[in-house]
Amino acid sequence: MCVITKNNSSKESEDKDFLYGGQAVIEGVMMRGKTNMAVAIRNSNNEIILHIEELKSLLKKYKFLNKPFIRGPFVLIDALRMGIRALFISAKESLGEEEAKKELSTGAIAVTFFFSFLIGLVIFVILPTWVSDNLPVWIASILPPSLEGFKKNFIVLNLIEGLIRTILFLGYIALISFMEDIKRVFQYHGAEHKVIYTYEAGKELTVENARPFSCRHPRCGTSFIIMVLLISIILHAFWGWPELWLRIVSRLIMFPVIAGVAYEMTRLAGKKNPLFGILVLPGVWLQVLTTRNPSDDQLEVAIKALLQVLSEKTESLPSIKSS
Repeated sequence: MCVITKNNSSKESEDKDFLYGGQAVIEGVMMRGKTNMAVAIRNSNNEIILHIEELKSLLKKYKFLNKPFIRGPFVLIDALRMGIRALFISAKESLGEEEAKKELSTGAIAVTFFFSFLIGLVIFVILPTWVSDNLPVWIASILPPSLEGFKKNFIVLNLIEGLIRTILFLGYIALISFMEDIKRVFQYHGAEHKVIYTYEAGKELTVENARPFSCRHPRCGTSFIIMVLLISIILHAFWGWPELWLRIVSRLIMFPVIAGVAYEMTRLAGKKNPLFGILVLPGVWLQVLTTRNPSDDQLEVAIKALLQVLSEKTESLPSIKSS
């Protein structure tokens, strides 16, 4: 779950438009800075463990990719890489070093994410396309002859496919939101947002200052996902209705384009553009499911992670024992 916020520092002109990112992890929060990534995790001894790594961003390595409508997919790739790494670090701290080696080998992680990708592909790409492909047959016996055109209207069928995909996604989020472990992650998600709001407001990063802010943030990754869904519905609606396999391939090929457009729109929303602010509202509303009000201990963890990346130090700050 990602939050993006502008850096208000005026130290260097090239830093003015820098976008910070964050993500809730297992019993902690990851924050991304200009040069490093910090993961703060509260362990079983009530200590906040801080881990920092230098960033290896594709956009930093290949600056020609950092262009509007091109950078979106690569930002997403970087976010996924950092997110997986942060989850591995938090799981290691939560399980303990020895247990983590048994449960979280590189091979096991690769296999898990491979099958997760396949399952996601089936549920969110192939299934909606297959269902809408068979809709004309299923409704043939229901609709009267006067509505024959509906059964062949590719715009309507594409819109229905997008609606099915959106319903499946919302249902998935609603389902996992009832899991106790996920509720904890969603609390850290809320903590991340509150701390980012505190930083944006120019206030000192303290638990007291962060507590009153909202758990829902317009630049959350949830808003980005909803933006992708909405844009895909609009774009796919006018792509005709070819064979099933060709539609599936076209959905996959078009994803980088859609991600690029969605990323730029999310950036504009971050600049408080009224129009794009309205467009990200569905993502903000969805955060009712993906965030929970955090405890003070969880806010403290998020603050430590953000302070670490703001310091731009190359070594982790000392671990902190909470009172």
